[in-house]
Amino acid sequence: MSADSLAVALMAIEDPAIRDAVRGGDLSVFHEDVQLSAKEEQLIKDAAAEELDPEVAGFDASSSAFYAAASQVKGNVMSGPVQTNFSSFMNNKFGGIGSMMGGGCVCPPMNMQSFGGFQQ
Repeated sequence: MSADSLAVALMAIEDPAIRDAVRGGDLSVFHEDVQLSAKEEQLIKDAAAEELDPEVAGFDASSSAFYAAASQVKGNVMSGPVQTNFSSFMNNKFGGIGSMMGGGCVCPPMNMQSFGGFQQ
């Protein structure tokens, strides 16, 4: 459930305390279900290190570290609750920019599985 872990980690770094811990290299702040590959750990560290502000003129989501990590999630999440929460999170965070997260198949029966603290 690599995409699930990545999605949960991206949502978690919205918390300033978690973001600061990840910036310092501490990934133990994530829920126990979150298991990241070395590549995903680097994506999360890079995303935590940047300051995103989609309101700033000239913001280019496609070149950001956050976008690079989020693009690995689309269509690969197995847990329905994580998919629902991540889609909502992206829409709230980026509005139209988050449309890259649209779609994606969460096929039964795995879509009923809870993950990373997200319950059905």
